Amino acid sequence: MTRPSQICYTFLSDVSDGDVLDNVDSEFRKSRWFTRGWTLQELLAPRDLRFFSRSWNILGDRCHLRDLVSEVTGIPPRHLGSVNDASVAQRMSWASRRNTTRKEDLSYCLLGIFNANIPLLYGEGDKVFRRLQEEIIKQTND
Repeated sequence: MTRPSQICYTFLSDVSDGDVLDNVDSEFRKSRWFTRGWTLQELLAPRDLRFFSRSWNILGDRCHLRDLVSEVTGIPPRHLGSVNDASVAQRMSWASRRNTTRKEDLSYCLLGIFNANIPLLYGEGDKVFRRLQEEIIKQTND
């Protein structure tokens, strides 16, 4: 990611103020935000990521919640905020746990993570993933 955001405010509409974040069945752990494809870039890119409850009260930031966020997402703590040394396979695995409304969006939400640039062509279905792979292959020998 060549131009990371400075700060990201993450609104977790499904997490209440009284949630005990590190409880095994917490709303935070189950938040839909951690499963959406497009939020993967929001999780990885900004220097400062702050989580807010449904009533806009601060729950914490990525730095202080690093281990918990890693546990929830399966992304190693060292890659939260910097994916530069993560392998292609690692980055792909993070996306495999994410959901999107359209098939194409699962590939498109990875463009920034791989610093790739391909035309957005909705309606092509699974073909976009091959185009993304070809672009990644041009940039790396991983």
